[in-house]
Amino acid sequence: MFRLGWPALESVRRPYRPRHLRAGADNRILPIAILLTLCAIPAAPAEEPLAELQRLQTAFQEVADRVAPTVVGIRAHRRLTGEGFGTGQVVLVNGSGTVIDADGLILTNEHVVQRTHDLQVVFHDGSQLPGTVVAADTRNDLAIVRVNRTGLTAARFCSWPDVARGQWAVVVGNPFGLGSDGNLSVSVGVISNLGRSLPGLGESDNRLYNDMIQTTAEINPGNSGGPLFSLEGELLGVVTAMHTRSGGDAGAGFAIPMNPTRVRAIARLKTSRPALAGQRQTTGRGFARDPRNMARPTQQVDKLVDE
Repeated sequence: MFRLGWPALESVRRPYRPRHLRAGADNRILPIAILLTLCAIPAAPAEEPLAELQRLQTAFQEVADRVAPTVVGIRAHRRLTGEGFGTGQVVLVNGSGTVIDADGLILTNEHVVQRTHDLQVVFHDGSQLPGTVVAADTRNDLAIVRVNRTGLTAARFCSWPDVARGQWAVVVGNPFGLGSDGNLSVSVGVISNLGRSLPGLGESDNRLYNDMIQTTAEINPGNSGGPLFSLEGELLGVVTAMHTRSGGDAGAGFAIPMNPTRVRAIARLKTSRPALAGQRQTTGRGFARDPRNMARPTQQVDKLVDE
C-alpha cells in the first residue's frame, strides 16, 4: 500500500519542493510518517438515520410512560337546557385532566365540568372514582376536581421561561372517550407559537384566551382539560381548543399556558378561593355557539359524539 501511494504523492509534490529537500532519502521520513498515521485512523461511521429516529422514538415512549400516572380521563353527564332541548336532554361528556396534587387534586378545563353530574375520574390503571368540583374559574377556564385517593403521582410544572416555539410537545388524554379503560392516547407535535389570541371564542363566553399555546400535536374531542407536556415530562399547558371547520383535528390546537399568571390562578383554586379576586364567577353559556368561530373547544364536539 505504501509503495503504491508514495510515487503518486511524490509526483504531485515534486514541482513545489526545493532541490535540497529532495536530495536525500531521510527527507522522506516525515511525509511517510504522516501518511501512515492518516491511514491508521479509522473513518468515523456516518450517523444512520434509522438509529437517530429510534432514539427519538425511545424518547417519546419514555415520556409517555413517565407521565401516564399523572393523566386521567373524565366522564360526566350534562343536562342540556334551552331551545330545542325540551325538558333537558342528558349527554355524556368526555374530557381529560392532570393530577397536580398527590392528595387527589386534578386540574381540568372549567368548560369540561360545568353543569355536570355523576362525574367519574378514570386513572391510568383502569380504576374509577367519583369526582367533585371543588373550585372553578370561568374566566381562566380552569377547574379543580377532587377524588378520595391519596398517594397519586403529580405532574411537574414547567419552567415557563424555557418554553419556546419549535420545541416538542406531547398530548396525553381521552379523545372520543377511548380512554375509558385508563389506557389514554398519546399524540406528538411541536409548539407552533406562543401568545396566540382566540378573540371570537373568548368573547363569546367572557374567557381569557389571549395568551394560548398553539401546537401541532393532534387534539380531538375528549382531550379538553388534559395536559400538554414537554419532552422532559413537564406540564406546559392545559389542552383547551382546536381550530376546525369539520369538528376534527386540523393541525392547530390550543392550550392554556402554565405561565406565572395561570399558575397563581391554579394555586388559588387549590385553596377553593376565586382565582381572580373580586371577579364574579359565572357559568359559561356554552361554547362556540356562533358557527363563524372556527376555533372550537373540544368539548363542543364531545357531546355530539355521544348523542
